[in-house]
Amino acid sequence: MWIARFKVWHDSIVAPATRGLDVTGSVFYLNFFKKGNKFFHNKVAVFTGSDWSKAIVRLKKFFKYEILEIDENKVFFRVPELTAFHNIVLSSEVFLTQPIVFKDGYQYWEVASHDKKAIQSVYAAVKKFKGKAEILSLKRAKHIVFAAEPLLGRLSDKQREAFTLAFQSGYYAVPRKKTLEEIAILAKVPYTTFRERLQRAESTLMTAIASA
Repeated sequence: MWIARFKVWHDSIVAPATRGLDVTGSVFYLNFFKKGNKFFHNKVAVFTGSDWSKAIVRLKKFFKYEILEIDENKVFFRVPELTAFHNIVLSSEVFLTQPIVFKDGYQYWEVASHDKKAIQSVYAAVKKFKGKAEILSLKRAKHIVFAAEPLLGRLSDKQREAFTLAFQSGYYAVPRKKTLEEIAILAKVPYTTFRERLQRAESTLMTAIASA
């Protein structure tokens, strides 16, 4: 499976609210339904960062769709089917693996496909609809981690093994029961190798928790 990260700009409904502010927005789908002869999505935009309240004030000023409710840093809203830009430009062979992130006026997409060419075509599709795109990364991956998966699913096998062993050995207990040197011996790997795996695991987990 191929995974890519894109930085995208277009005339969106959420991204402009983040421009120039210390804020990050993420949009989550809540449901999809039919009302009369039309289909709609209910979504929620979640803003984090010191300027989240300013971003919501901006959003309310120019938002052209129905806002259902505002709960502190969360804006619940409803949009007609196919108004989302990614729904228009992503082919049937490309799908999102994470919620779209909005920061400083841009969208950040993480997408995946079994077909590398299908992912590369996203760039051309964005330009076709008068947007701009930059490919931040494109790589082949053995495993795809979705946003809804448990946090440990975001680690590589060796990082997960290192973190699990450290936890089970009491490394995170207070007071600490074993040192990294002792746990590396249990893992039967060099100390420096074990330390690096654990540090990478901790970095991934802390980043995920802090941005949740």
